[in-house]
Parts: sequence; C-alpha cells; structure tokens
Amino acid sequence: MKRTGIIRFVLLGAVGFGIGGAIVWAALSLRWLPETVILPLLGIGIGGVIGGASLGLALKDRIKTVALALLGALGFTYGISVAFILAFIGLLVPQSELGSLVAMGLLAGAIGGASLGLALWDWKRVTTLAMAGAVGLSAGAIVGEFCRRVIFGGSFLLDNSAETMIVFAVTGIIAGALLGATLGYLEWARQRPRGLMMLRIAALASVPLIGGLLFVGFVLPQANICGEEERAAFSEFPQYGGVEKEPGSDPQSGGCALFYNTSAPPEKVAAYFAEQLEEHGWKVEQRLEANGDGSEQFGGTLVTAYRDGLRYDAGYESLEFYDPPRPGTHVAVHVFEVRRKKELSCGSGEKAALAEFPHYGDKKVGEDIEVFPLPGKTKGACVTGYPAKGASQEQVSAYYEEKLTENGWKVEQFSDETRGSRDGLRYVVNYWRNPGATEVEVQVFRS
Repeated sequence: MKRTGIIRFVLLGAVGFGIGGAIVWAALSLRWLPETVILPLLGIGIGGVIGGASLGLALKDRIKTVALALLGALGFTYGISVAFILAFIGLLVPQSELGSLVAMGLLAGAIGGASLGLALWDWKRVTTLAMAGAVGLSAGAIVGEFCRRVIFGGSFLLDNSAETMIVFAVTGIIAGALLGATLGYLEWARQRPRGLMMLRIAALASVPLIGGLLFVGFVLPQANICGEEERAAFSEFPQYGGVEKEPGSDPQSGGCALFYNTSAPPEKVAAYFAEQLEEHGWKVEQRLEANGDGSEQFGGTLVTAYRDGLRYDAGYESLEFYDPPRPGTHVAVHVFEVRRKKELSCGSGEKAALAEFPHYGDKKVGEDIEVFPLPGKTKGACVTGYPAKGASQEQVSAYYEEKLTENGWKVEQFSDETRGSRDGLRYVVNYWRNPGATEVEVQVFRS
C-alpha cells in the first residue's frame, strides 16, 4: 500500500464519521425518554453504520465493509449509551462539564474502536483501534466544546440548532480521521516489518497523549476556580441570617458557590440580597418580587447582579416541596467571572405573543407572572414560568394546544412539551412534575 492509501483512509473516515456525528446529534435531540428511546438508539446506530462502512470502503473489501458497518453500529451505540448513562448518574466527573465530555469520549471511543477491531478478527487491531477511538473521540469532544463556547456560544445538547449539529460533526470528523489513519497505517505496516515497529512506538506515544487529555478534562476544570475576587465578593456582606460558611469551588459555573437553608420565605431572602448588593455597588438586574407568587414555586432565581466582570447569582428551592415539607428556603449562591455581559431584552413581538392570552390558571403577563430575556436563543427571545398547582401535565398541555390553535398557531404536541409556530415565531411550552404542581416554562423566540 502506498502512503496515498493512508490518506484515503483518513478522508473516508473523516467524511463517514462526520456524517455519523451529525446523525447522532439529530438522534440525541429527540431526548432520552422511555417513549422515544428507540429513535435515539436507532439514530446512533445509523451513525455507527455510516462511520464503520466508510472504513470498509477504504479497505475495498465488501465483507469487511459489512462487518465494520454492523459492529460499528453496535459498538458506538453501546459505547455512547453507557457513557451518557454514567455521566447522567454522576459517575463521570460530576460537576465538571469538560471533564465529563472527555471521559465520555474516552469510554465511548474505546468501545466503538474496539468493536471495529473485532470486525477485522485481529486482536492487535482491537487494542490499537480502541486507543485511537478513545483519543479521537475525546479530542473531538474538546474541540467541539471549544467551538461551542468560543465560536458559537449557546447551550450544548439542549439547543436544537445548526451550530450544535456542526459541533457533533466536527467531533465525528476528528474521531473518524484518527481511526482512518490508524487503520490505514495498520494495513501499510502489515507489509513492512519496520512499520510494525513504528506502530508499537506510536502506541507507546499515545499513552502520554491520553494522559494529557485526562489532565485537560479532569485537572484543568478544577484549577483556580474559586479565586480571590470571587471570595472577596462573598465576604462583602453576611449571608442571610448571619450564616457563616466558606464558599467552595464550582466547576459548573467556574467560580465559587455556597449553599445553606433558612427558615425565611424566598421573597424575604431576595429582598435582603438585592439591598445588600445595591449598597455594595452591584447592578441588580433580576429579583424575585414579593407579589410574584414565589412562595408557591419549587425554585427559581432570588437575585442576579453584575459588577466589574463578576456575576452574583442567588437561587432557591422552597422547602415546602421537600419530603417532609417544612417552611423555609434552600439558598444557593454562585459568584463567577463573566467575559462580557450581553445586554439582553425581550422583543416586542415575542413579549406580545406571551401576553396574547392568559396562561394556565388565568395567569396574566405583567400581573401574575413576569417575562425575562432568554439567553442562548435568537435576539429578543423571551421566557416566563410558573407552577400550575394541582394540575396535571395533560391538563396544562391541552389548555395550551387549545389557546394556541385559537390564536392561529400551528401546534405540535410532544411527550414533554408543546410547540407552536406562526409568522416566524416559535412558541415552546416545557413541563416537568413537582410535588403538588406541574412546573411550566414558556419560551417565545424567532425561528
């Protein structure tokens, strides 16, 4: 085999797994619910079929193409499923998003790569392709995370956007290119004794590379998280009720966090934070108001404030919804650095759409519920939310379907949300159950 043959493996692997990555994104966007779990698994399997078949085409062997397609589907479906389940239950680097992505990439890539080696009935290839899959998929996850944060912005796996599809495709391209290069080199080295020696050297060299990926995913997210500036912000005034606790690192936000319980209602805690923050020069941009029925909600935001590149977030959960129920509030305070604060505001069309009919329980925008800008969507996006006490999800979804239809929206019902579209706007209602209520979140944004 000429060296140009290795390039063929790289290109076909990159194209096949790039397409497969985009299909995996489409499958995962269907959400992991019992009613729809077959569709995501089928989508991941199709992605594995295309990726494995692309390497078989590079080998120019029909039987191996079929074997690689089938075992690629089984291996990557199993690997990605196991990685997602372990990450969901917190066994893969809890509280660290980047670390979880690297760990998921290492595990899913190793299982998927090993399955491709099994298709070739060669134990040496099983080991080598497993290592290549682990390195390729985890490295692709790091590049994808970089694209998400620096280039595209927005949310990951939660926002069904073209940008998220590109991120998954980039991850697949990197993994496929490395798997293709490895398989191509294995074919080339089989014909040359010196090539096998170089392969062993490359395998040894991959060990520190995997160690570097683990360092990037596990160690860096924990370094210098809770800095002096964030700790100084915590020490400016006492926590509510004089609670004395040291803040800890919060890899989720990249700053400091503090948690405690108080017997006071959430509105009183919010008023205290707003007063203290304003006295210390913070710009308060969101605050739970006493007339906003905050005491009836399971949780939400107490106050959000900005100053000198820092963000101060205080959230809460009502202890009334805990088991056993009791009066009081669980308070979660986060302080972290923000690179730049975007000035967000609700668009007039979006806000009008949210107010054109009363929400469930005759809740009216501006009187019973407030509207806030929605980051991560198109400019002008709005969101509101409230608890529908004593109502089932079916009752609330039927209400929104009826009202949206009456007002000229084209409505689609799903197991956990209601979607409407009209004149370039999207109206999305999300539901989830809490004790004694159905929590409702309503988003309106441009397509």
